[in-house]
Parts: sequence; structure tokens; C-alpha cells
Amino acid sequence: DCRFVTTYVYGNNNVMFGGGAIGIEYDECDNYNVVITGCTFNNCKSALYPGGGIAIRTRKSVTITDCIFEKTTRPENKASRPNLGSVIRVEYYENIGVFQVHNVTISNPGRTKGAIPGIYFITNKPASFITSGINMTQVSSDSDAIAMLSLMRIDSNISYFECVNSTFDQKSFTSGYTGAIHLFNLFYLIDRCNFIQNGNPDHINIHAIATNNESKKFVDLTISN
Repeated sequence: DCRFVTTYVYGNNNVMFGGGAIGIEYDECDNYNVVITGCTFNNCKSALYPGGGIAIRTRKSVTITDCIFEKTTRPENKASRPNLGSVIRVEYYENIGVFQVHNVTISNPGRTKGAIPGIYFITNKPASFITSGINMTQVSSDSDAIAMLSLMRIDSNISYFECVNSTFDQKSFTSGYTGAIHLFNLFYLIDRCNFIQNGNPDHINIHAIATNNESKKFVDLTISN
């Protein structure tokens, strides 16, 4: 139940941390389960590194629920640590816990050069990513990395992904459309979601939902309702 208003982190080229409002990325802080609930983030920024609102690295688990992010982002992109997860970036290492995001609204963050302007979860061991009640409105990217553009990217190390009862709305845009979900993993459920003017009808690589199974392994994919 915390409120973060006009918070800002510039960043340091030695440690390359983000987290314009909440940053938990030091090694000394990586052995905790993190729960963030009932919080609002308004006009929070990270100048150099991912996570305009939240940036976390942990060996345990992260749960984010009932939060609102408005005008919160990382505007720029830096090659030393690319801007993947302009609003929320969570990184797991040496753990196989679940990353959960429920009832979270992200609206009007402003333009960003990050290829993933919404939520990015990265893990070096198989872990699940479970979401529900996500509402992203007026979230888009000006990145030149056309093939990567998506509001959420699900990497191949995500053992299972679920997105339920969520909305991705870009109807206010006249340009700069961004795909909603780009999936590189093999097991997922997308159910009862609304995709409103996502993707770019003029570009072959920007879709509302894109999936990539280069490994040609067995897959279990469900898109329903």
C-alpha cells in the first residue's frame, strides 16, 4: 500500500541497476521472496537501465499484485544493458520459483526506445510466469529492433506462461504499434484476453501474438476465449 510519485534513478555504469521506484538488484539482497501489493507508481523513471518502476534480481520469488503504473518507464536504451522491461523487469537466477503478476495496470508511460516497453521476466533456469488481470493501455515502443517489439516477451527458459483475463489496448495510437506478447517458450495458456489494435498491419514481424518454436520440440499451446 505504498505510493511512489516522481521518483527517479539515474544509474551507475559499474553496477547498471534500474528501478525508478523499487530497485532490488544488489547481490546482498538476492535471497528474499519479494511481494509488492496495492502500490501506485506515478511518473517514476530510470534513466539508464531497465525497470522504470520496478527492477528486481533474486534467487527466490517475486509477486506483484493490485498495482497501478502511470507515466512510468525507462525512456532510453543503452547497449551495455538493453532496455528490456521498461516498466517492470524481474530476473531470477539459480531458482525455479514462480513469477506472478496479478491485477496490474500500466498506462500512458510515454514513448521508450526499449524493445519491450511493458514487463520482462528473465531466468537462467526454467521457471513459470503467471499473470492475470493485466491492463496495458497506451504502451508502445519506438525501438528499431522491429523483430523484438512486444509489450511482454516470454523467453525459452520460461517453463510455463499463463495470461488470463487481460487487456492490451493501443487503439489511441496512429503509429508505433507494438505486438502484445512474443512467446519463445513451449507451454502456455492465453485465455479471456482482449487485444485491441496490437501489432502493425504494415509489418510482417509485428503481431498481436507471435510464437516461435525454432527448436521444433513438443509444444502445448492454448489460446481460448
